[in-house]
Amino acid sequence: MARYRESGNPRGLGHSLGSLAVALGELGRAAEADAALAESIAVLRRLNDHSSLANALGNRGFVEVERGRLAEAEATAGDMERAAGAEGAKLGLANAHDVRALAAAARGDLESARRHFAAARQIHVDNGDLDEAAETDVAHAVAEQAAGNPTVAWRLLDEGLQRLPGGGTEMTAAFYAEMLRARIDAEAGRLAAARRRLEARAGSERSPSVRWRLAFLRARAGLAMAESRFAAARPDLELASGLAEGAGRTLDALALRLDLAELAADAGDRPAAVTALEVAAPQAATLQLEALNRRAAALAQRLRVGSCR
Repeated sequence: MARYRESGNPRGLGHSLGSLAVALGELGRAAEADAALAESIAVLRRLNDHSSLANALGNRGFVEVERGRLAEAEATAGDMERAAGAEGAKLGLANAHDVRALAAAARGDLESARRHFAAARQIHVDNGDLDEAAETDVAHAVAEQAAGNPTVAWRLLDEGLQRLPGGGTEMTAAFYAEMLRARIDAEAGRLAAARRRLEARAGSERSPSVRWRLAFLRARAGLAMAESRFAAARPDLELASGLAEGAGRTLDALALRLDLAELAADAGDRPAAVTALEVAAPQAATLQLEALNRRAAALAQRLRVGSCR
């Protein structure tokens, strides 16, 4: 980037700052990622590079959803659509639908999420971006599984990866698909299948990518919980929760807090379950994360506690 600054190449600077922001975000360095992304967007906006601007705004929109800033994410999606529409940038338009889908899923509006995921998927496929389409399918599958629809989630994973050469086994999307499958297997009592999926990805808890580590740790904890190995599940969930909070991934952090509450309830430790619930539920309510609010309400009813909002 110093070279781009010195040579007076703002286009190269804007692109490189965007790439840096994505990399820093993966490493969990949220403040540095925010600064790089903000500068990238400012540079590209001044250049009227609408296609690249739409992609950079997409990165901002995804971050806003991760942090539970759903209204801001919706506004960014509108900005993405305007930027992408100026040049007919298909990727930017598809990413705008992805941002809207993720925000709708977090709000608990599954029907709206489905419509936007479908629109994003179709644009990606029509444009030949099959890897992007697979990532949309994995994100959609996560939303369906969280809403209690594991069969739908499994079908989406199959369809998304089957479009890719060789079933996409070497693609990043395949890893997240396998971790979600491991969780679904564990919850369905297919413990040997879940274990095989995790063993095939052994060492993923040491990945430099926070998102990668979170997916693996949560899946491994899910298997341990299904096997009633509560003492083994707790460190993975606590580590994942801390990673998510440190990286500014609010939705993940709150979901993991509810996982910890459910773990304590399953282990018969009601006071710990109530404490974990009382940490997560008010924040989810404040941010209007209805999908998480429903989980919290179900657990509160199970624990026979009053509203935690």
